[in-house]
Amino acid sequence: MAVHAAWKPEFKSYLRVEIVRGTPGAPPRLSLHFGHTDGVLVSDGPYERKLFSLLDGSRTCQEIIREMKSDPHITTVRVWGDLKKMFEFGLLQNAAADKAGLSQKHIKRLERHIGYLGLLDTPGEKRYHLQRKLLESHVTVLGTGAMGSHVLDLLGRIGVGNFRIVDDDTVEVSNLNRGRFTRADIGKAKTQVVRELLLGIDDAITIEVQEKRINSAQDIVDILQTGRKTDLVLLCADTPLAISSWMNQAALQTGIPFLTSGYQGCGAEVGPLVIPGKTDCLMCLLGRDAPDSEDVSHVEVPQELVWLNERAATGHPTDAAHTAFVASRLAHEAEMYLIGQTPNTLGTILNYDPATWSFGSLERPRVRNCPACGRRHPDETPE
Repeated sequence: MAVHAAWKPEFKSYLRVEIVRGTPGAPPRLSLHFGHTDGVLVSDGPYERKLFSLLDGSRTCQEIIREMKSDPHITTVRVWGDLKKMFEFGLLQNAAADKAGLSQKHIKRLERHIGYLGLLDTPGEKRYHLQRKLLESHVTVLGTGAMGSHVLDLLGRIGVGNFRIVDDDTVEVSNLNRGRFTRADIGKAKTQVVRELLLGIDDAITIEVQEKRINSAQDIVDILQTGRKTDLVLLCADTPLAISSWMNQAALQTGIPFLTSGYQGCGAEVGPLVIPGKTDCLMCLLGRDAPDSEDVSHVEVPQELVWLNERAATGHPTDAAHTAFVASRLAHEAEMYLIGQTPNTLGTILNYDPATWSFGSLERPRVRNCPACGRRHPDETPE
């Protein structure tokens, strides 16, 4: 990893230091750590204490080396090597990192999040660049109810700067148990309520509102081809029943990635992130196509029990904590994609089990020759 002499090293803000005393007679050591982890242990001596005291972001690497070399026994090679190791371990970041493209208003509001991005970027050199990518990103959210309102709230708070939000529904009293709504919102269009929520976070966010019901794959294509090109679609609507299939078809037609999630009893499914031409599509992953109409009577069930499927399609039981948790995972996966990281849901569906606080991949045979995207899975068991 390249470390430049003009960088200004500073410890990342999550780190703490303490003296660790081991067995009797053993020399004490310094621990650099966060939370309750053991951290990185180093010798506790005059050299370490002086070097660490200089790592506050006010000096360049070159200036630090110069100060350390006031002791004739300390060499440039030693100090430079230690600085480089600490950057490689992710302990340091460059306090002089480029902030171009970010206003002081955004830097102040997003200070904690920029610090978080510094954790993802080992040398802490690109954290402002990653934040700028979020501010410049455009996300389309289909469905602004329970899941959609939470996801939009979270994405707005981490600095995503541009949205297209689509829904035709109004807030009802039943939405108050899980969505980002209050009694004052009842009867208002969900899109307008969420728009006001986002602007309340940052009035510089650009928001395109479409109060529209989706009735076909072509409807989604039309939405995606209107206005600015979107970077990612989040499918947060579960009706009509065929909407996931329509989303899959629209993504394949437009080449625009999409990410979705849903409930599964007391658990949840997060993903997949489908990138047309690069990952399996939804039909590949499910081993079959989703229903292509809201009428569920065509599936193979006893005729006298069709009503059960129809009722299930009207809404899954859930609560506020469950919805917020799933939305947070969905928002995090979207963030990872937008900043160029590899999301856990890339081309796969993750199942969340609340009993064990664990995620596992949904394992199903892929369609051998997918009729939707054309991908071939010769090693998979055919339908």
